Amino acid sequence: MGGKIYFDTHFWTLIQVKGQVSEINFEIISKTSQRLPVLVNAVKLSSPDGNDNLVLTILDISQRKQYEKELLKAKRLAEENAAKLFEKNTELERFSHIVSHDLKSPIRTMSGLFEIMERKGFVSKDKDSMQIQKLIMDSLRRMKTLVDDLMEQTMIEKEPADFDLVDLNAVFDIVSEILGNEIKNSFTKIEVPVLPLVRGNKSQIIRLFQNLISNAIKYKGEESPFIKISWQKLEEMVQITVTDNGIGFDPIHKDRIFEYMHRLHSYSQIPGSGIGLYSCKRIVESHGGIITASSKLGYGASFIFTLPMAVHEKENES
Repeated sequence: MGGKIYFDTHFWTLIQVKGQVSEINFEIISKTSQRLPVLVNAVKLSSPDGNDNLVLTILDISQRKQYEKELLKAKRLAEENAAKLFEKNTELERFSHIVSHDLKSPIRTMSGLFEIMERKGFVSKDKDSMQIQKLIMDSLRRMKTLVDDLMEQTMIEKEPADFDLVDLNAVFDIVSEILGNEIKNSFTKIEVPVLPLVRGNKSQIIRLFQNLISNAIKYKGEESPFIKISWQKLEEMVQITVTDNGIGFDPIHKDRIFEYMHRLHSYSQIPGSGIGLYSCKRIVESHGGIITASSKLGYGASFIFTLPMAVHEKENES
């Protein structure tokens, strides 16, 4: 900011040498003794009588200076938030370590010890004891499911949002292999067409399809599960629908089923943690898409979501 010294030693010197100055910052004192930031432009003009005249334009830049202060404040706030986010991510990594080691290990140990006790006959076989044993093993399995699902959600949150070309046919093949036993043991039939290419994070999209297909098997009705996958192009996105013939749900829950750890059934009825569909929502939204569901109790369910269309698909369409 130019002051009196700068005015005396530089401003006039520049006027004399160059004949003009542009956008020089000064502070002037107003009649009310307020300091006003101004921008000064000056041009020296010679008159016919040999006298020099100075033409000055003075622009009040108070608002601009206030805007600059607000920008600096916003920048500092953004840097502070970035530092806090880094700290939270670090805490999330520590949490992942605790979950994967300090929680899963005792669960495995308790399950193993209980099985040994059963084999060695240390556990009573009377009705009440057997009921207690079942409650213990169910609780351990429930805890293991919850820990596994929390770990999966943590991994989703940690993964970078790097998008590549993803072949959904390859994704389906991988998911079919992962869920091979579930599909075989439940006599599940899956109807799937040739699927398109999309842009996204392959490992996350694998989890997305795995969760939806596994859910369709888990919430099966009296008949063997039948799952139909279909898709269509919607401008810049690909819309994919996964439909099943399971027990379905009341339409009033179509939004709540995507909430964190929200379940429509007790664990004793259908095992689960309530994180699967929440993870699906997070994955789809991280890809710039949306996911919705439609159903009628007793008549199956459809899950509809969108993913970014691959450039290759756009070219074929045109």
